[in-house]
Amino acid sequence: MKPAPLDIDLYRGDDFELFFRIREKTWDSVNEVWVTGGYVDITGWVGTAQARVSEDAVEVLVQFTVTPGDQVASPGSCFVTLTSAQTAALTFSEAKWDLQFLKSDGKTDTIFRGKVTVDKDITRPTP
Repeated sequence: MKPAPLDIDLYRGDDFELFFRIREKTWDSVNEVWVTGGYVDITGWVGTAQARVSEDAVEVLVQFTVTPGDQVASPGSCFVTLTSAQTAALTFSEAKWDLQFLKSDGKTDTIFRGKVTVDKDITRPTP
């Protein structure tokens, strides 16, 4: 299945946190539509998210931290984060990013894909 489109706007020097929950989708062949199911337990999944200038670029501009949430209290929950130090070091204005999981069954699934835009900060710590 194609990744869901998700553009990210970062503000240089600020912490960034994206929270989401993953749900199952199944094909309803009678009505010929995708049907949203329950939340997926992502225990054992390993998430990776990176931004690059383009899909074919070798250099990783930024590596996001991907952390599953509490799968008992909130199945399917996940956080994608950057620290203020990481965003302060960003020098690009626009790039592309995606988030993929290596699932516990060994399969890879890319969940999100989109643009990442960085707005330059105005107020900065004085040296």
